[in-house]
Amino acid sequence: MLDLKNIHLHYDATEVLKGVSLHIKQGEIICLLGQSGSGKTSLLRVIAGLEQESQGSITLAGEPLNGLKPQQRQVGLMFQDYALFPHMTVAQNVAFGLKSDTKNKQTVNQRVDELLHLVRLDGYQDRAIDQLSGGEQQRVALARSLAPRPRLLMLDEPLGSLDAGLRETLVRELHHIIKSANLTAIYVTHDQQEAFVIADRIAIMHQGTIAQIDTPQNIYYRPKSRFVVEFLGLQNIVTADCRLVMQLLDGQPNSDSYLVHPKGIFLVDEGISANVVEITFSGDRTQLLVDVPQCGTWRFSVYDPAIRLEVGQQVFLNVDPQFIVPLES
Repeated sequence: MLDLKNIHLHYDATEVLKGVSLHIKQGEIICLLGQSGSGKTSLLRVIAGLEQESQGSITLAGEPLNGLKPQQRQVGLMFQDYALFPHMTVAQNVAFGLKSDTKNKQTVNQRVDELLHLVRLDGYQDRAIDQLSGGEQQRVALARSLAPRPRLLMLDEPLGSLDAGLRETLVRELHHIIKSANLTAIYVTHDQQEAFVIADRIAIMHQGTIAQIDTPQNIYYRPKSRFVVEFLGLQNIVTADCRLVMQLLDGQPNSDSYLVHPKGIFLVDEGISANVVEITFSGDRTQLLVDVPQCGTWRFSVYDPAIRLEVGQQVFLNVDPQFIVPLES
């Protein structure tokens, strides 16, 4: 569907995209996840034609996009601020993208009704924009982006201005709407939880490159590098000098460093000795930071509210070897 090959982008002397290649299948939702300045929005703007790549090729459904103007690319864009017209009704906002395509009022109204049904805003046609909640405005902006039937939908931090509780609900709705319409989509965010919920695959961006691209499950459970581990906040990195880990792997080291994934660490009655360094209550779980002799500090969570521990207390751990992940140098 969409193929990017060796995309470079310079802003004066600064290279912000460094040879990015990416293939997206029809109907797939790809999330570009990364910190501010990692290049994710710049890549989106290159695909949309809002920035001119310095090098590389872009094809959409087999058609080269290099050199085409944004309006010639048949790409839908949705940004964080929505850019809705306050003097127009909901229906007029949604229909705005259709005006250049058709003059038939009946056809326009039919498409508007169809889209408002898709985004669960039936009956909102005549409402003013300032009468809508933030979530409703977001869905109107999505409907407007979909109105001209784009071949590719791109969303740049679309939920960034909403509170956390509303974002959690709307990201699930977005996933449902995009899949219901059989759209191919690129979703940009810095929020890991949004990415895990909405994406078929996640591309983690770092300094203008893709550090890792995989399914949400593999990104979380099988990160490939120290950067990805630290970006995800997993922390428990040990070197091959940690004899305990080498014993658990029952073999020679095949990497200089490993992640001991927190999901593979459990409290037991007898096992690996450790001392509690820090205890943090986090609602549905308690996070523990423990010191493991000769292997550093490890962070993991326990979910049993009956467990009561104190800082300085000795505990015993079991580690599932399947959750020891070798990292690239």
